[in-house]
Amino acid sequence: MVKVESLDDPRLYYFLFHLSIGYAVLAAIFGQLTGCVLVLAAALAAHFYAFDQLPNQRLSSFASLIYGSPDKDTRKRVVLHRGGCIDAPENTLEAIREAARQGAAGVEFDLQFTSDSVGILMHDDTLDRTTDGVGDVRQQTFQQIRNLDASAKHANKSKYGHKVKIPTLEECLLECLQHRLLIFIDCKAYAEKTAQLVDKMMNKYPELYECAAVCSFYPHIVYTMRKKNPNVITGLTYRKWFLSTKGDCWTQNCSGITYYFFLALDVIYTVLMYGFTWMYCGNSFLLLNKESVSMNEVNWWKNLGITLLPWTVNSETEKRYFMEQLNVPIITDGINIE
Repeated sequence: MVKVESLDDPRLYYFLFHLSIGYAVLAAIFGQLTGCVLVLAAALAAHFYAFDQLPNQRLSSFASLIYGSPDKDTRKRVVLHRGGCIDAPENTLEAIREAARQGAAGVEFDLQFTSDSVGILMHDDTLDRTTDGVGDVRQQTFQQIRNLDASAKHANKSKYGHKVKIPTLEECLLECLQHRLLIFIDCKAYAEKTAQLVDKMMNKYPELYECAAVCSFYPHIVYTMRKKNPNVITGLTYRKWFLSTKGDCWTQNCSGITYYFFLALDVIYTVLMYGFTWMYCGNSFLLLNKESVSMNEVNWWKNLGITLLPWTVNSETEKRYFMEQLNVPIITDGINIE
């Protein structure tokens, strides 16, 4: 359970504020009695089932990322998205090595599973966009995935002279540890599989407890991870209208009444995300789409003990604004892009 230190603890007021907002939204949708019951259930769940945030000393390895390095090297506040997908094929060991060469603080990459339950690095549900294969990732065996070229569609393909393999999670973690990179694992599906695999990796390589964080758009994945291993650093990934729109936050995912159904779910999810979900999971980070980031947003989460990381910040103007004006680390596709 999240421990409120005193009546002056801002987390108490943030929670009560969103409890009232949650009631108003749920009452408007489901009626006053049902809204009251649902909000009461949320409050009881927050009391009995929420995880504690990890103490600040557990985040000491992330200090330069969060607060800036003494030498003012801005690269120490940069996490490369999908390993750095501009300069190298995304979600590969080659990308991780390039991130280390460029002096980035860390990397973010995506975890998917093959049909035979091997954890691999892949962002999309399908192979078509980034490899020379086609079809659903989860319907391919690891050996089939291993035979593909992860650089097939990348602009810098010619510089490698060989097939770039899709790595396993373990291979990726070992590469990051070798280069002393911070790690953000964005988990796409299969909460139980994810928790079991990450827990296995953490116990096999205990140094990961200090430099790796598990993140997801899906709160149940993060919660399952904390339930399996409460000592793992976690964070939520979020963008507005996640359920009802595509990645641009504008184009509708569907039409007609289905769209409005998902739109209503988005409103409920947003209230839960700001009011309850961070508390249930005991998160330390929030990976937030850059379009939603402002000074008020930064301060909101800072008061809750959560570090905000905007994504995906690619122009030099945006980088300076977020790192210098808002004083937050960033997630970007490349260190030297405009």
